[in-house]
Amino acid sequence: MTVGLPEVETCNECQFDASRWSRQDAIRTIEHAADLVDFAVEGLAPNRWNLRSRPDMWSIAEYIAHIREVMQINLAGCQLAMADPGREISVPDAQPFPPDATHHDPVVLMDDLRDQGEVATRFFLGLKKDDWDNELVLDDLRWSIAWDLTHICHDLFHHLTDIATIRRELGDTVGPLTGSVAQVNSSKGGVPKLPVDRGHIGYGGLDGDRQATRRHHGRPWQAICLYSGDVIDALRAEGHPIGWGSTGENLTLSGIDWSQLRAGLVIEIGEVRLRLSAPAVPCSKNKPFFAEGHFLRMDHDRHPGWSRWYASVLQPGDVAQGDEVVVSSG
Repeated sequence: MTVGLPEVETCNECQFDASRWSRQDAIRTIEHAADLVDFAVEGLAPNRWNLRSRPDMWSIAEYIAHIREVMQINLAGCQLAMADPGREISVPDAQPFPPDATHHDPVVLMDDLRDQGEVATRFFLGLKKDDWDNELVLDDLRWSIAWDLTHICHDLFHHLTDIATIRRELGDTVGPLTGSVAQVNSSKGGVPKLPVDRGHIGYGGLDGDRQATRRHHGRPWQAICLYSGDVIDALRAEGHPIGWGSTGENLTLSGIDWSQLRAGLVIEIGEVRLRLSAPAVPCSKNKPFFAEGHFLRMDHDRHPGWSRWYASVLQPGDVAQGDEVVVSSG
């Protein structure tokens, strides 16, 4: 007798909840999987890629290889579900955990992950409405393409959390850095966002805040946008007509050494806990806030330490101006 997998995949360890993911959010996240991993390992010393922090945990390189393989295997399953819906297959027995780390070349590994993400994105974007319900039967479990899509995202974010843990356990830590909330910002869409006295942060972001377009915004790992009031003030000193909230951050923070931020760090504001995921990519809508429209002044690749940051929500709660902020490796 076959049974269905849980309709909504959730995880208490990494706080993944498939009900918070739209289909387009998941596809576009897979498209950027290699970028998200790149940010998670930014600044990682070469000798730490293949180093295990403890005997029962893979190395960072092994986890990245696993992310690539899960994407590859699940994509193959989806392709089989398209070609032969309802086919029954068996999953090989799990192999024992290897006592020694498998060495991987970081450049080859990341190139392979990027290629795999591109292949998977093309496949999922090419599906039609009725295709998503196609299933395989894996050892008596029914596994649909729709379920598989969000499972790939779960695997990615679960192991991005593992990468952050390994960096901390290897002593590659940041902080704790302390500061405060300078301003809470919200809008009904677009920029600038305007100050509000306080707000409630849920898993989907700041209550009442909206994005004008969802193509590049609003995914669970982009729930909250953060920027530094100190960086904004420095940009104003350069002659840019920018202000707190101008470029769309939900929280303007002060007193934090912005140059030390990286993906995987945890931000605590009272009961609220956030995890940094990626620097926000500036767009042409930010032109009015930069002299001569040079909005790439806050591009992470060109000017590290000057970009806004996206974060996912690990624990919801209220925030207000003046709240203490603590940034750490978790």
